[in-house]
Amino acid sequence: MENKNQSGNKLEKIEEKKIEVSSKINDENKFKYIYFIITYYKSKNLKVNLSPEYKESDSLENLDDKSFKKQKDFLYSDVYRLKIIEDAIHLQEGQKEFQIPINVENENKKYQYIIKLIDLKRDFYEYNFEIKELDILPLDYQKQFEIYLDILRNKFKKGLNTLENEDFILSTQSLLTEPNKKYNLLFYFSILIECFKTKFIQRHLILFKPEKIEELGEVNNIKLNQIKNILNILTDKTEKIHIENEKDRQKMIELFYSVVLYFNLHFQKEKVKDLFENEEYNEFLYEKFIKFDNYYEGLILPKKDVVNLIEKTDVYNQILNILFYLGNDAIQFLEVINKENEIIANLFQTEKKKLRKRIFK
Repeated sequence: MENKNQSGNKLEKIEEKKIEVSSKINDENKFKYIYFIITYYKSKNLKVNLSPEYKESDSLENLDDKSFKKQKDFLYSDVYRLKIIEDAIHLQEGQKEFQIPINVENENKKYQYIIKLIDLKRDFYEYNFEIKELDILPLDYQKQFEIYLDILRNKFKKGLNTLENEDFILSTQSLLTEPNKKYNLLFYFSILIECFKTKFIQRHLILFKPEKIEELGEVNNIKLNQIKNILNILTDKTEKIHIENEKDRQKMIELFYSVVLYFNLHFQKEKVKDLFENEEYNEFLYEKFIKFDNYYEGLILPKKDVVNLIEKTDVYNQILNILFYLGNDAIQFLEVINKENEIIANLFQTEKKKLRKRIFK
């Protein structure tokens, strides 16, 4: 009889656990969330909270995780999230964004950071949390992206094809649209490999602007190799890229190849000539290469690509850079100059006229 009671109790506890887990999953799916990272010095004793006026202000939670908490010996990061309660957030007169104040207290002094968002029906990820008076400054975008991604994939088990991942991508992509703000190249590609199977890949390709690249950025070798591998696979099998409307596919693949070209010029120079082998897109890629208007040390190209690039440029000063991509082959160097002599001479005359105008202006 006692054994039966014990078995019954165990079953009840299992059922209670199932109900608890089910309730937690339903709660996760019911609400949208705001995520933010506070990076602070170890010496600070911070208290973070929401205004009591915010409905369910106790929904603020610290997603404590030792894997990302410690940045350096003296620097720590905490990730918080709070529920978006639509009927508790209102647009004030004259405002275009919803504002949620986050209260931070240290040694009885109170400070505030305002999170601004437009859409209450999607998760929002804050990347710019800053309170200078407390020396709270944001980590670089790449580090924050990796922290958020780790939470999404490992803590909440949300994969590429989930609504939560779509919200994460869309929220992060908004950083690329901020006027007068630049970002690192590897940050852009870190987002790309997380969205190529989603409808947001098209938006991501359109958002790429070389003039907004500030630096190459830094990631560990594992991440860099992951980016390389995915880009190389997609270059060979572009059908794996999610395109909502098939009539846009050619345009999107052009954009994808130009983005890959830019990446390869910095991280896989040996792959550049392979891109130019694609006869369907190489004319487009030659033009893109010229527009990038940079010299890529260590890049070696076949003679036919050098000739095509010279024929695409209308800037005399680019000619020498392009010729250097032949490497140390002096014979090919002279052959190309002889073949393209007329183009080079015409560009030289044009440049000489421009110089004369500037001098006597």
